[in-house]
Amino acid sequence: MTKKKLYPAILVKDAKKAIAAGSRLELEIVDSEGKQGFAWRPYLIDEDGDKFIIVKTDLAPKDILYSSSLISFGQELGLTHFDTLPIPDTNKYRVRG
Repeated sequence: MTKKKLYPAILVKDAKKAIAAGSRLELEIVDSEGKQGFAWRPYLIDEDGDKFIIVKTDLAPKDILYSSSLISFGQELGLTHFDTLPIPDTNKYRVRG
């Protein structure tokens, strides 16, 4: 079993409220069982710098497999843009060029 850092969790609906109040979104590339082999995993960084993993209602990480889903997720959170967007490594993942 691999060790993974555990973060406190926040639901998507609560993350939306926190972002409206000044928290920010951070995205990270993680390995995934999806057809491309990767997903974006969103985290909320609050005003104090604390990091929360954004989860669905079943407390599973809200991993995002497709760029169109990532845009929809940003819209759901009320974002107009992403401050940073990590790009997957084309040598490691099946990314269309």
